[in-house]
Amino acid sequence: MAKVKCRYCKKTIEKENALSVPNGKRNKYYCDETCHEKDNEQANVSKETQDKEVSQWKQLMDYLTQLYGNKINYPFLCSQIKNMKTEYNMKDGGILLTLKYMYEIRELTFDDDKGLGLIPYYYNDAKNFYIRKFKIEEMVKNTQFNTEPIVITKIEKRH
Repeated sequence: MAKVKCRYCKKTIEKENALSVPNGKRNKYYCDETCHEKDNEQANVSKETQDKEVSQWKQLMDYLTQLYGNKINYPFLCSQIKNMKTEYNMKDGGILLTLKYMYEIRELTFDDDKGLGLIPYYYNDAKNFYIRKFKIEEMVKNTQFNTEPIVITKIEKRH
């Protein structure tokens, strides 16, 4: 008898006992319906993650275009970003926030010929800044204000 692997849990099962789901020219095989559902959930999560990464990349490129204007050197900047992602394990969103931190908070200026070389040096500072900012925003959001006026009466001393 022919054996197939479950697409989700990777168990080897008999082809006749497997749940067969058409997928283009070939079929996907699963142990049962739960493995099929879990595989679909995992695929949806990975698609959402991929969409988020594409969105962050687009935001990063838009911000770089805003900073450098028509003097932008895309191949140079993209190679620097690729290097930061592989060497320092940075994400597009982190690079974008670091750029915003450097340009808007620290008010640093950028040289057109040097590119993004300072980002690895400010990455942790920016990360700590945005973590503190997020915590403060959460505290303000969760703060409940007393709307009733408080009346304080003055006690006069007798001498």
